[in-house]
Amino acid sequence: MHSAFPDQFAAYLEHARAARDGGQHHDQRRSLFMEFLGEAFHIPADQVEIEQYIQIKDQRVPVPGTVRVRKGWIDAVFQDVIFEFKKDFARERPEGLRELRDYLRTIPNGAASVGLLTDGLLFEVFVLDDSEASGLRQISDINLEKTTAEIAFLWLDAYLFSQKQQQPTAADIVQRFGLRSPTFAAAARVLREALAVFEATEAGASEVKRQQWAFYLARVYGDADAR
Repeated sequence: MHSAFPDQFAAYLEHARAARDGGQHHDQRRSLFMEFLGEAFHIPADQVEIEQYIQIKDQRVPVPGTVRVRKGWIDAVFQDVIFEFKKDFARERPEGLRELRDYLRTIPNGAASVGLLTDGLLFEVFVLDDSEASGLRQISDINLEKTTAEIAFLWLDAYLFSQKQQQPTAADIVQRFGLRSPTFAAAARVLREALAVFEATEAGASEVKRQQWAFYLARVYGDADAR
């Protein structure tokens, strides 16, 4: 975390709270947050696409005499991270989850991307997961009002990767590669897909591998279900 971040974070919190308490439109929340990313994480504005238009995959809207493709506008896109901003987080959350699911299913790299649903202060992070009823699995969340500047920086930068040639700390490694990190979610997705293919073609071998793994876990930890 660079020395100016605590002051930049405090200023952003003040502006974001005012926007929330004043009931400002989600476009204003987005503008404030993008300005914050530019100042605090040195992300150029031209690297963030605002209001990316997409036609939702496999969805049609019937209208008299024709059928139209459902469309949408992703609030903001930065690399493999998409942001969906809401004015009233609690009330609009179901709609936001549907939008994130549709967007992630439609964009070319959606399976490897993450979606952040936010009002500018509360953030929830999702990845695609067809095993969930909603089609999404939540991997992390944060309330910027209830955390420190250091944790906020580490949490956000786990998605932005703005730090270069910095000596990592234990907290940094946990945020970037731990169980609730986007990196772990992406790796777990690839592993689940590989295991699904393996089990479909080598069901017997798969069960043997599971039994061997359980045996070694029990030898090391005394319990095959040890974590």
